[in-house]
Amino acid sequence: MSQYVIGQDALTIIVNPSNPSNDLFLSQVAIIYTGKITDWSQVGGSKGSIIPQTREVGSGTRADFEKFLNISSMALMFMWIHLNTDFYNQ
Repeated sequence: MSQYVIGQDALTIIVNPSNPSNDLFLSQVAIIYTGKITDWSQVGGSKGSIIPQTREVGSGTRADFEKFLNISSMALMFMWIHLNTDFYNQ
């Protein structure tokens, strides 16, 4: 049996352009998504709450994100994004 790459996928971490914290390390992102870092001032930014967002439980994208960051599950306090028209029209 032969294997062939037929596609690739990418995961992106986005921070609002007005946020001065633009040099996050992956280790910091992982700690944010485990709920241990909750304020931008903890990662060199201005004081303000961090509101991480991700895909819903069971999403393949979320599973890959957790695997890439080596985190087993994300804290329940986070808002789960459901990629649909209503979200984008808010």
